[in-house]
Amino acid sequence: MHEELEWVSLTPALVVVATGQGRWFLHRPSDVAFGDPFLLPMSEDGTRTTTQGLLDGAVCAGVARPPGLSSDPVPLTLAMLLYSLVSSYHTTHRTPATFRIAARRAAVLGRRELAQFLERKARHESGHDQLALQDLRELGLPADRLVEELRPGTALALLQFFETSAQGDNPAGCLGYTYCLERLALLRGLVEIEAVRKISPSGADPTRFLRVHSSVGSDARHVESLVDFIVSLPASDRILIAQTAYRTAVLMVQHIYQDLATIKEEINQAFGRIGGASSHWLHSGETSTHVQPSPSSTARALRRSAVSKPSVNQS
Repeated sequence: MHEELEWVSLTPALVVVATGQGRWFLHRPSDVAFGDPFLLPMSEDGTRTTTQGLLDGAVCAGVARPPGLSSDPVPLTLAMLLYSLVSSYHTTHRTPATFRIAARRAAVLGRRELAQFLERKARHESGHDQLALQDLRELGLPADRLVEELRPGTALALLQFFETSAQGDNPAGCLGYTYCLERLALLRGLVEIEAVRKISPSGADPTRFLRVHSSVGSDARHVESLVDFIVSLPASDRILIAQTAYRTAVLMVQHIYQDLATIKEEINQAFGRIGGASSHWLHSGETSTHVQPSPSSTARALRRSAVSKPSVNQS
């Protein structure tokens, strides 16, 4: 019996392989393995099971911690919450426009169904930047000025990568970026939402963005629709999408392992340009909790979890 398989070369030395049994594994080709079938690009149709495994495997491979980084993720503090909300604003503010650029490119290439799907993604992602701004205002911050002055490097790197993939020769690749971010969002849930409330000032509930981009929000439905569409694409598209998901996950690791002292300095400088004091946000109530998953725990969670039908639908 022919076994259902999909595979993609993520780097010259690393291949992700997904099976029809809902499993995936990482394969490291030997330098002398001339007959290794995984060194050739896949060319067959996939199934929903293999395509989802392929994408999850690519994301897991990307979030593996590279040597030289700190062994601990950045803890959730008030400063990190502020920084994360500003980062979320920057990564979502231009998302609809970027999807529309990709849609126009797909239309020019005669790929009507891809163009229509990208246009739907643009509509679905509209207004998400405003959720981050509302959360910043909930914290009593000058949100509009703050996002002008504080421009986190990891967020800008992700945004640049997304825009580059949307403007590439094959705009389908940008779906790997959105799959990675939306799939990782499903690892956040009620525990993470409550952790944010715990460190927030009394009476504040800056969780609008997190509630939408979590397992209790709309991202569960978005991941389902992404897999349903990606499996219908030709093998060359699925290869590019998986490679893009991997590269996006590599960039995400840089966010997980940022240096807290550097984050505080960037916040200090931003408040200085605004003309406000940042001491409250950097030192007052410096409660922290390690709710941000490490890359290793993220990989384990992705291996265990299947994308289930969402029980809560939010727009």
